[in-house]
Amino acid sequence: RRRRGEQMTGDGEGCKRCNCKKSKCLKLYCDCFAAGVYCMDLCACVDCFNKPVHEDTVLATRKQIESRNPLAFAPKVIRGSDHRQLEIGVDFTKTPASARHKRGCNCKKSGCLKKYCECYQVGVGCSLNCRCEGCKNAFGRKDGPNPKADLEDDDEAEEEEKN
Repeated sequence: RRRRGEQMTGDGEGCKRCNCKKSKCLKLYCDCFAAGVYCMDLCACVDCFNKPVHEDTVLATRKQIESRNPLAFAPKVIRGSDHRQLEIGVDFTKTPASARHKRGCNCKKSGCLKKYCECYQVGVGCSLNCRCEGCKNAFGRKDGPNPKADLEDDDEAEEEEKN
């Protein structure tokens, strides 16, 4: 069963459809525009400018957004084979979600359990880049599966050294 807003294309890839009302599909929160693709007939957007007939407007808007934020259209998720896995100290080959969000999330109250969380939204676990509080991300928590077990192991090691 597919979620509302997704549609299968001929090559088997899932494609999100937008339903923008006032942005004319020229803002980063339009799924199509942010992904660098034009809106399709299947989209439910109103007064859309993200179409090939408005290519000049789309390119100018894209250029303006990139001038303010050069990484605006860069991929937000780092796959497991990326070199950054060493920087954040996670062996992605041993985690169920083999990807991490590039910047990380900043959740305070949601516990990384809702679509407000940038990591949860794309289906990846939180990492050391995240600044979340009380992380309970089902795809992988920032502090690992059981941080208390690690502390207990450290305490036991210290006790053995003393004896």
